[in-house]
Amino acid sequence: MNKLMISVTLLFVFLTGCNELEKQKAAVAVILEKGGHCPTNVERVIGVHNGKITSLLLSDVPLKELSPEIGQLKDLELLNLRNTRIERLPDEIGNLVKMTHLYAPANYLTKLPESICNLVELEELDLSSNDLVALPENIGNLRKLKKVYLRKNKLRELPESVGEWRELEEIALSDNELIGLPEGIGSFLNVKSLNISRNNLQSIPTTISKLELRSLILEHNNLKTLPQEIISMDINSFSINNNKICNPSKDIDEW
Repeated sequence: MNKLMISVTLLFVFLTGCNELEKQKAAVAVILEKGGHCPTNVERVIGVHNGKITSLLLSDVPLKELSPEIGQLKDLELLNLRNTRIERLPDEIGNLVKMTHLYAPANYLTKLPESICNLVELEELDLSSNDLVALPENIGNLRKLKKVYLRKNKLRELPESVGEWRELEEIALSDNELIGLPEGIGSFLNVKSLNISRNNLQSIPTTISKLELRSLILEHNNLKTLPQEIISMDINSFSINNNKICNPSKDIDEW
C-alpha cells in the first residue's frame, strides 16, 4: 500500500463516522503497513480497555521507523518498541500524555524528540542498548519516573534537570561515555543501588553521599580520587576496580 492509499484509508475511516476504537485500530494498521507488515495483524499487537487501545506491543517487529500515526493513540499507557530497529521517535510521541510505560531498548536511536518531555505520567522508561548521545534538557519534567534504564548508550552527560526525578527507585547508567554526573543526582533518595561502571567518569559529585545506597559500582572509569564524603558512606557493596586511583585510602580498602 503506497502513501496515497494509506491516506485514503485513514480519510475513509474518519469520514464514515467510525467509533474511536476503530479509528485507533486504523492508525495501528497504518503503522504496521508503513513498517512493511500486514495491517490485518492489528489485533495481535494491541491491548484494549474500555473501548480504547491502551497498549501497543511491537517488540521484535522490524519497523525501522515509527510513523507519526502513533500520535493518534492518545489513550496509550504502554508502548513496547523493543528491537524494532527504529532510528528515531516521531515528535507525535509527545501526544501520548497518558503513557506510563515506554520500552524502546535494542534499537538505533541517536536522539530523542523534545516532545518526549510531555509524557509527564511516565513511570518507567527503558532506552537501553541504543546510540543516544544526549537527553533533552527538559527530561526532568518526567517527575513520576520510578525506573530509568539507559545502559549501553553513548551518553557523555546527563542534564541537570534529572534532579527532578525525586520518585526514582532504579536507574541504570553503565556502559556509556559519561565524563561526569550532575549535582542533582543527590535527589535520587529512593535509589539503593547505583551502577555507573564502564564510563569515562573523571569525578563524582559529593551529593551522592546524600543517598542511602547499599551498592555503588564505579568500575572501569577514569577516577583518580574520591571525595571524602563518598569514602565515608556506609555501603554494603562498593567497587572501584580498574580506575586510575594509585593509592586508595585505608578506608576504601576496608570496604
